Amino acid sequence: IQDYHFIDNFIGSQGCSITVEGKFFHFHSKSGENKKLYWHHSSFPLASPIKSKSPISTDVVKKLKLGALKTSDKHIRLRRRIMLYAYEVTGGRRVEIVNIKVDSILESLESSDSSPLLSMFTAKRGKVRKVPVPRGFLQDCMFYVEMSRRRIIRNTIGIKNDHGYLFINHRTGNPLTAETLTGEMNRLCQVANVDSSIGHGHLFRHGFITRIMVDLISRHNINNKDEFRRALINTEALKLELQQYTGHSNSSSLDTYIDLAFNEITNYKETMSTVMTIRSTELMLEQLTMVTNEATFHDTITSDVIKRMQTIIHQFRESILMNNNES
Repeated sequence: IQDYHFIDNFIGSQGCSITVEGKFFHFHSKSGENKKLYWHHSSFPLASPIKSKSPISTDVVKKLKLGALKTSDKHIRLRRRIMLYAYEVTGGRRVEIVNIKVDSILESLESSDSSPLLSMFTAKRGKVRKVPVPRGFLQDCMFYVEMSRRRIIRNTIGIKNDHGYLFINHRTGNPLTAETLTGEMNRLCQVANVDSSIGHGHLFRHGFITRIMVDLISRHNINNKDEFRRALINTEALKLELQQYTGHSNSSSLDTYIDLAFNEITNYKETMSTVMTIRSTELMLEQLTMVTNEATFHDTITSDVIKRMQTIIHQFRESILMNNNES
């Protein structure tokens, strides 16, 4: 406004109608500590408090998965289910999820480990990191490839033009974009009657990183937050392992997750009676075996059989809860 209207001394750091103050914002980058100049005025609102990175709740995850099961198109239903599992087991950002390649999945399945390493693109560093994932997730991905993806590619862009990305648009055959994943999550939230603020994809990442932290703390017998922070600074192997799994280039950005992990460990109580749990599990397996054998003998699975199996599982759950309350 000052320049446009040729007004002298309208705004500035001193001797002006509007006085502003120059301040510096300090930040860390690959080149070390840096700072940038910005202008502040007393009328500007105070900075909002830092939002805590709360992991997505198990209840919300269950609702989203049920919402995915309600999808009428079986191919979209399968893709949404795989998408949710990808968020859950890889801790990937949305742009990292859409960059998962079929070849990476096949390569991981060649491993004999129960949790093979999956190669994933790292959004903030443009590199590849390897994340341990359940073998069942990889097998589900290949089921989607064989059941849906292969046919869609053949009928759209053609096998010769296959780009190799796991998640594709089912109308065009092109790779899904990060924005499409956000839209998918919003639609699932609507179907599941979940507020998108507690059901968006990035919250899966918070839960994943917290679980990784808990695992590292347990494996390295770390007793408190300060000890863990010192270990991150002084133990290069631990730092590299954590950065490999999470994709963070700066370990200081993990402070919030350290707090969440220790809160989870502190609040955890060994309340379940081992003997009663084993007995309850054996009983449930025996009952389920009897029901399935009966269905096999008569070569039929009726609604009554399914209901009986659901009742057995429900009773098992109730017995576990009772054991917890008594311990």
